[in-house]
Amino acid sequence: IMCGDGAQRHRHFAKADVGDDYVNGKRARAKGYMYMPETVKQYDADGMEMVICLVTPLWGETEAGFEWDIELHEGLLAIGWRQCEGVPAMYYFDSHGHDCRLVEIVDDLFFCESDAQQEITKATIAALTERYKTVSHDLDPTSFAGYKLTVKRQGSAATTMALSQERKVIEATRKYLPQLLTDVPTTGILEGKALLEQHGSLKLPDASQRTAKLSTEARTADHWRSQILRARHDATSVAHGTPLVVCHELSTEWCVGSSRGHWPTSTVTTASYSPLQPNVARQIFRQMGARRWT
Repeated sequence: IMCGDGAQRHRHFAKADVGDDYVNGKRARAKGYMYMPETVKQYDADGMEMVICLVTPLWGETEAGFEWDIELHEGLLAIGWRQCEGVPAMYYFDSHGHDCRLVEIVDDLFFCESDAQQEITKATIAALTERYKTVSHDLDPTSFAGYKLTVKRQGSAATTMALSQERKVIEATRKYLPQLLTDVPTTGILEGKALLEQHGSLKLPDASQRTAKLSTEARTADHWRSQILRARHDATSVAHGTPLVVCHELSTEWCVGSSRGHWPTSTVTTASYSPLQPNVARQIFRQMGARRWT
């Protein structure tokens, strides 16, 4: 939204990245301690094992990102930035008839300024560098937060900006669907107006013609077997007593065995439940889409 607004109003963009963000953060919790690695353990004069006192957020801790966010928030306020109402990750700065907007994603900052000289942006980067030592920046960015930025300009000001994730799409395709990157002929593949026309002609089937048969016959024995294995795990985890449940579906009876892992070979049609188990059974079969339960 900010990119579209900035391009429409012919504004100027920049980005910055604060290095060693967690090291620069402050621990808002009580002091924490961590055992030293086996290879570098140390002991005091009495032979007691020494530990590391954690005074800054540690990467990987659940709270680390929040504690760094508190530190950056205080740093921006100290410079003169103000937080936008209702948008905690956006800040604004007004100075001598010029204004600048800033959005932050952890340690990545993106600026959108009215001044062609980008004085507010430059002053902010200088102040953050003094506070945090390592701050990289780019006053004419071509990417941000995984997006490729393609800017058309009128003079030095942006007039249009296109955001794309071409590299991300290719990387994901190469990893998950490599077959799509082969040299397959593209003739006959709809695109543009023809694709929109076909999309507009699609209709939902008449609900009165759909039956439960459509949703059950397509499910194979392997599908039900995997569902029942999952249901068995859920039942043995939460139910008290013997979690014995029978599912009647597709004229086939599958049995969820006891917590001892016993799977009966004969058909089981009755079971004794503790007071909690009927509710558990209903929940399991509701998730499995079964029509009847015993």
